[in-house]
Amino acid sequence: MKNNKLAQIVISIAIVCMVLGFFTTIQIKNVMHNAGKGTISTMRSAELQAAYQKEQEKNDALYKEYLKVQQDLEKYIAAIQDTNTTTKLLKEQLDSAEILAGMKEVTGQGVTVKMSDGSKTSPVPGQEQLYWIHDADLLGVINDLKDAGAEAISFNDQRLISTSEVKCVGAVISVNNVRVGEPFIIKAIGDSKTLESALMFKGGTIAELATYGIECEVKVAENVTIPAYKGAVNFKYATIPTPQSGGAQ
Repeated sequence: MKNNKLAQIVISIAIVCMVLGFFTTIQIKNVMHNAGKGTISTMRSAELQAAYQKEQEKNDALYKEYLKVQQDLEKYIAAIQDTNTTTKLLKEQLDSAEILAGMKEVTGQGVTVKMSDGSKTSPVPGQEQLYWIHDADLLGVINDLKDAGAEAISFNDQRLISTSEVKCVGAVISVNNVRVGEPFIIKAIGDSKTLESALMFKGGTIAELATYGIECEVKVAENVTIPAYKGAVNFKYATIPTPQSGGAQ
């Protein structure tokens, strides 16, 4: 399909080149024809010179356009012939899409957050759970990282993607349908200083958790590795709209 589209573009550009060449020739012939008809007798020399200059400028503009189209034509022809370049471009686009989708392991600068239940004892009997880490606390830290521009995030070595869930299941947390216990370790790749500042912000999630004795250790790292998503992704209802369907209404 890609080669067919490129071929159509090449044909279209070739036609444009022919048309431009044709009009350029006509313009030059008209000027020469008018000059040869003795128009000097009916038009002052200055007027003839101005008309000739105007036609010359048009021809120069057409010729520049012709050269530009010819260069584009050569590029498209080279792209068709150089299948290696086309394959490389497609591979780069696929890699980028897989990184965004969380399907590839990635590495880069970022932060690591280690979280453990609070060490304080609740002064109110029956309120001990206030000093435990809950899914809302973890999601608060994750959202702080997203707001700070994190490009990839994992939770206890589970890559977070658009369909990942983080929820309490009894005394443990479920993420990507995998149950994990504390200590909870969140990793994020992005500008390490920006991510750290977002986490340590006064009034932020970590600052609030500290009032309950919940331990949150934030470390900046030059090399953070986040694994690829290991589960299956199945879309039952979401599809790519076609021109016929017209998309959502």
